[in-house]
Amino acid sequence: MAPEPLGTLLRRLRTTADLTLEQLAERSGVSDRALGDIERGAALGPHHRTMLAIAGGLQLPEPERLVLLAAARAGRRRGVPSGPPPAAPHPRVTGPDGGAHLPLPRAVPDFTGRAAELAVVAAALGGEGGTDGSAGAGGDDDATRRLYGAVAPVVVVTGPPGYGKTSLAVRAATLLRESFPEQVFLDLGAMTPASLEPGEVVVELMRALGHEGAAGRTDPARLRDLLAGRRVLVILDDADSEAQVRAALPGAGPAAVLVTSRRALTGLDGVRRVQLDRLADADAQALLAAILPQGQASAPELARLARLCDGVPLALRIAGNRLASRRGWTVAKFADRLAVRDRRLDALTAGDLAIRTAVGLSYRQLGEAAQRLFRRLALVDGRTFGLGLAAAVSGLEVWSAEVLLDELVELGLVQPATGDRYLLHDLLRLYAHAELGAHEAPAQRELARAAADAWLLDTVVRAGRWFEPEVLGTGSTDLSSPVPLASADEARAWLMAEVDNWFPALARADASGTHRQLDAA
Repeated sequence: MAPEPLGTLLRRLRTTADLTLEQLAERSGVSDRALGDIERGAALGPHHRTMLAIAGGLQLPEPERLVLLAAARAGRRRGVPSGPPPAAPHPRVTGPDGGAHLPLPRAVPDFTGRAAELAVVAAALGGEGGTDGSAGAGGDDDATRRLYGAVAPVVVVTGPPGYGKTSLAVRAATLLRESFPEQVFLDLGAMTPASLEPGEVVVELMRALGHEGAAGRTDPARLRDLLAGRRVLVILDDADSEAQVRAALPGAGPAAVLVTSRRALTGLDGVRRVQLDRLADADAQALLAAILPQGQASAPELARLARLCDGVPLALRIAGNRLASRRGWTVAKFADRLAVRDRRLDALTAGDLAIRTAVGLSYRQLGEAAQRLFRRLALVDGRTFGLGLAAAVSGLEVWSAEVLLDELVELGLVQPATGDRYLLHDLLRLYAHAELGAHEAPAQRELARAAADAWLLDTVVRAGRWFEPEVLGTGSTDLSSPVPLASADEARAWLMAEVDNWFPALARADASGTHRQLDAA
């Protein structure tokens, strides 16, 4: 039995929910015109973010949600309308050479910051490195060099959810238009149930380059033949695996590839990596100022709002959009709403943009054990933490915690910090805290915190013995501990690095009277 077309499926789900197009538009943030286009089959497979918003507006259970997302993905793969065929076929979008083309999404007009990252991308791909509209203007020498034998460059842009990877890639492509007059953009769908297989990536790119593949080869070698000698910039957005990317890599020649992914894709060799962090304070405030009507916010108000958004581009854009669309709201009042930690994620929602949705896509990619560790990290007091504390709060062996932390880092949910420490950003911590409350009973949470506090205070005692041996005994050389405390310098380093975690644990012990155990030690 053939799968139900997207348009028919959406209409059935909407009528089952007893919603008009206008009501679903209000719930989802997707316009009633766009919804009508999908139901009539006039729209090709819509973007995944749009479908997530529609599924949320319909409040679908998980099985039906996955069916709806898969139907949208099927429409994008086939390149055919999502419902009954229209009377006349839509003309294919063509590039300068007449070949079929996958166009770039619309660039955000108020793109702000990321000058250093754009310069790295431009230089790696063959531009001169300018970020003010001049990038790529002098890339002819690099293109000629690649034309005569050098391997095509590949840049991989990674970062946590909501950090603007796609926006950066589109901005870079726009600035590099002179170096790469042909540009194709392919969403690989890493965060969807129907992520493209490597073979499908090849087929889609060959179609974009004007080769339908019906009567010929559709393998990576044929794709490399099509790319050879052409100044094409291939953007692979939201990559899920190294295999997806490898299938699309050119050989020698003037083509280039720009990849975005939440995953680190560490298996790729010979690529230039660009890791996105939060926006700098000045850039975060500048982005808000660009979105908000002129004069709506003072400099201190912008600074406070940017801080509450943790410098995350998606959060800043949501906050700015909400304020810009609600003329009755003041920046101070909205900032007060964000200041309530338990309400911040709900407040950072605007139409089909939501921090909770963006983070949830990555969280659901984790295995059960990694999800549990991520939730438990919400119990850590400080912004950074070491491996030993992660193991203690999760009840895992150290080696198991290290493997799972690697998984969290791979998906951008936890960041590597100085040395062997890890960092959990504020908005990700709020998501972890919400999931902790939803999945673990209060008694479980208290046991986890108690285990973490006990480990911290025990390690404080061991470290303190180097400085007060007459009170705490002699220095420790326990080689089984994940914390090296074989010298006074190592003990001092641990105490300073973990102070934001052990000091609150000590305060809780003092409040509960269990500090006497420390005195006894």
